Amino acid sequence: MYHLAQQQAVQIIGANAHCTVISQILDETKLQLENERKKKMRQSTKVKAQFITLPDLKAAFNKQDEELHAQEQIDAEKQAQKNANKAALQAKVTGDAKSRLQEKVDLIMITCALGLSQDGTISELTNQIKSHLELHPDLHTDPRFTGLFRIRHPRAAVIENNTLLNSNELSQAMLKYPDIPIDPLLY
Repeated sequence: MYHLAQQQAVQIIGANAHCTVISQILDETKLQLENERKKKMRQSTKVKAQFITLPDLKAAFNKQDEELHAQEQIDAEKQAQKNANKAALQAKVTGDAKSRLQEKVDLIMITCALGLSQDGTISELTNQIKSHLELHPDLHTDPRFTGLFRIRHPRAAVIENNTLLNSNELSQAMLKYPDIPIDPLLY
């Protein structure tokens, strides 16, 4: 009798589990069916109509449409020009260092690093930089400005008697001219 009661209890538990699984599957199926019905009940958002206009209004519409396309074309040309200018500026920034010194932006950066006036034409800025460098011969040994004097090996700053600068002189020279941040708006 005990065996029979256990067997019946196991069958009841199995039937309950089976019913639970079936009810969950049935609920999921009902939800899917409701979602499909909602999709069918929604209508298209497209306008299903024809517009009837007078010939005068059609001409005005065509004129506005042409103006819109012309403006879009002008905007596209402006954007292409901006992209070309940006690419040219990027090429200039990453270009040859010798040719960069002739540009006004570069000369302004040099005058800023030397503490000079930033106003004037390219030739005025160049003359101003040259005269400042002639007045300050100690800049020839400053590692930050060796590129201006076309020293082939800027890592080895050489004094007139062909001796290398020691580390104290290098650090003092570097402290004399602090780092000047480059303004990103110039580029």
